[in-house]
Amino acid sequence: MPIPMKTVATATLLGVLVLGAVGAGRHHLARAEAREASAAAWLELAQIHAARAQAASAALASVGAADGLDPAIAARARDALTRASKMPAHEQLLGDVRAIERYKQYQGELTGALFVLVAGAQQVPALAASNTVQGLRSELLRDESALAAARERYRRAAASYNAMSDAFPGATMLAALAYPDLPAGL
Repeated sequence: MPIPMKTVATATLLGVLVLGAVGAGRHHLARAEAREASAAAWLELAQIHAARAQAASAALASVGAADGLDPAIAARARDALTRASKMPAHEQLLGDVRAIERYKQYQGELTGALFVLVAGAQQVPALAASNTVQGLRSELLRDESALAAARERYRRAAASYNAMSDAFPGATMLAALAYPDLPAGL
């Protein structure tokens, strides 16, 4: 007895739907892993920046109104630290490209101001020997390497996530759920 065409068509459609659901589920898991990896790298960057801010705060407290240090250097570093500290680095920030750009700008300004502060402090004998200034100097140099590595991990994870978001079925799911791409670089 031959199988009715309606049954074959129904079975075929059901098979396609099951395979599509399995593929979409795997795709969703891979995207979630890429999102988690980018969030972990982002949080690592935030932790490095937070540690840098603590070292900067300690150095600025010890610099105070030291004789021989241009007060504008310390003021610039304090202002940059205040701006950078007002913008906390939480995972939700990754969905806001403008906020990420501000975060990067503020952290860049702080980094520049701290390098100038350390260079200026090296010219003042009383500050050149200061443990907090030397600690900040060491931290700045060490952090640059750690930040570069964390940025690269983030860049790779975000690129993977964004590539999956642009391919089927990711693009379809994202359009339905309104998930934004991740910023490409930090």
